[in-house]
Parts: sequence; structure tokens; C-alpha cells
Amino acid sequence: MKKLILLVFLTFYTLISTPAFASMSDCKNLYVGRFAIENGGLHRFILVANPQDTYGSYWIWTSQLPADEQKMVLSILMTAYSTQTTVTVRTEASGGCSISSGQHNLDWIEYGNTP
Repeated sequence: MKKLILLVFLTFYTLISTPAFASMSDCKNLYVGRFAIENGGLHRFILVANPQDTYGSYWIWTSQLPADEQKMVLSILMTAYSTQTTVTVRTEASGGCSISSGQHNLDWIEYGNTP
């Protein structure tokens, strides 16, 4: 009986703790690499597949957003960066991503793992 309980617990723990996989091709579950602030507002940022990576996406631009939206995006990015939580983004590129093949404007951002 103890072995069965242990097996159920380990299975449950494995299912819950399975990490979401980052994908540069669909912009899901990526980590914040760095961001640039210019003239008092968020200007652009880079996403990476792993927090230890030194390179990742092309710049994702936010300078086209209104100042209040730039502040909200900056809060999400700073929180995700400091807690090493992932974000999912969509850009204005065809297909909604393309961050590994060129620079694009941000359309929306979501904090946390996306299934």
C-alpha cells in the first residue's frame, strides 16, 4: 500500500512539475533576456529560450505602444526577469511570431507558462 501511495505521489508530482518548453518558433514560454529603456519608456526587449542563454530573439519593439502600455509591458518584463518566469508574446509579423528571423513590433504579451 505504501508503494502504491508513493507511486501515485511521484506520478502526480511529475505531471505537475513538468516544465513548459520554450519555443522561439511560436513565441511561447520564453525568458526575458534584456530590455532597453529610452526617453523614460520601454523601447525594445529580447527573449531567450533559457535564462542562462546569452543570445535569443531579435529585438521586439514597443516604441509604437502608448506610454501607459509600455509601462505595463515593462512591469511584466521586470517581474518575469526577476522571478525567471516565462512569457508568451505575439508580434505584428505574419504568423504572430517570427522573432528569430527579424525585428518586429509587440502585439501582446502574457505572463507565465502557456500550455
